[in-house]
Amino acid sequence: MTLALNATHPSNNATQYDTHNLFGHMESKITHETLSEMAEFNDTRQFLLSRSTFAGSGAFTSHWLGDNHRSWDDMIHSIAGVMNFNMFGIPHVGADVCGFFENLDKNVSTAEQQEICGRWYQLSTFYPFARNHRDKDQGRGGFSTEPYSLTDPYKAMAIDSIKERYKYLMFLYTCMFSTKDGNTCFDPMLFHYPDEEEAYNNIEQNFIVGDALKVSPVTWA
Repeated sequence: MTLALNATHPSNNATQYDTHNLFGHMESKITHETLSEMAEFNDTRQFLLSRSTFAGSGAFTSHWLGDNHRSWDDMIHSIAGVMNFNMFGIPHVGADVCGFFENLDKNVSTAEQQEICGRWYQLSTFYPFARNHRDKDQGRGGFSTEPYSLTDPYKAMAIDSIKERYKYLMFLYTCMFSTKDGNTCFDPMLFHYPDEEEAYNNIEQNFIVGDALKVSPVTWA
C-alpha cells in the first residue's frame, strides 16, 4: 500500500527506502514551524498529534500508537510501545485507551471487555498522552468505552483513575518539560536497575514514570 522501496524521487534521486519514514517527520516539522511563526499563535504552545513519526519527531509532535483492540495483549503491548517511543525521542505518546476496536476473540464476553477497559483506564493514569478513542461502530461488545458509559465496578475504576491522573499532572508535566534535554518519562526497570537481574523479567508489567515512580498495572483477568 505504498511506493516500491526502490522507487526514486526525481527531485533529489533519493530512494523511497531511504525517505519513506521521513515524510511524517517532515510534515510535523513544517507544521510546527509554521504555527510558531503565525502571529496569533506566538503566545501559545502548539499541540500536534501524529501517527507517522520518525526518531526525534517528539521535538515537533505528539504520537499515538495507532489502531488496537480491546484485549489484554494489546493493553500490555501498549506499555512497550510507550517505552519504545520515549527511546526514539518522542516522549509524549500513548495508546487508544480501551482499544480502538473490539476484542476479536469471540469467547471474550462483554463483561470481560468491560474489565479490560476499566484496567486500561488505570494504566492510562501514567501514559504521557492519554485519551479514549474508538471506532464509531461499537461492534460486538455493544457498549461505549467512555468512562461514564461503563458499568460498575469498571465505571468506578475509570473515574477514580482520571481523578488520580489529575493528582499526578504537575509531576508528569515536570517530567515532560525535562524531555527538552533528551530525558525520558516512561522507562523499563532495566534503565534504572541495569545490574538487577529481575529488572529484565516481566518488562511490560513494570515500569518507571518520571524517574521516580514504579508502576505495576493489572494486565490480566
